[in-house]
Amino acid sequence: MGTVVDESGRVLLIKRLNEPYVGMWAIPGGKVEVGEHPDAAMVREFREETGLKVAVERFCGCISEKYPGRDGEGHFLIYLFRLRITGGELGEQKEGPLQWVRPEDLDAIAIPSDAWMLRHMLLPDRGPGLVALRGLETTVEIEQQYE
Repeated sequence: MGTVVDESGRVLLIKRLNEPYVGMWAIPGGKVEVGEHPDAAMVREFREETGLKVAVERFCGCISEKYPGRDGEGHFLIYLFRLRITGGELGEQKEGPLQWVRPEDLDAIAIPSDAWMLRHMLLPDRGPGLVALRGLETTVEIEQQYE
């Protein structure tokens, strides 16, 4: 997962069209393909979801997140990146609508764990390097945090 920050400090988010968290705003991202490095996956996924070409500006850490799912509890291992736009054209893709969001508006619209990751790992110059989260419907619990 990763996003860009514009000159006024807003982050680019995507509205989820699929479970989990359908209808909520999220950090763009996707799955790493076999043999693909996580930063290459982030660049590819961001282009697919936003139309923008990006370069990795900074690796922000790794998150082990457990979340509620239709078939019980799910688990993601998330690599978080801050990105820089290098080209392309911003436009809604098949994944869902896009929106620039001010950090102070995150709690009202974003997936709680994504809002936490943005505030504590992506927006600051330095945050925790490895975090274990439990994402819930309306909040997030930190299970463990490593610097």
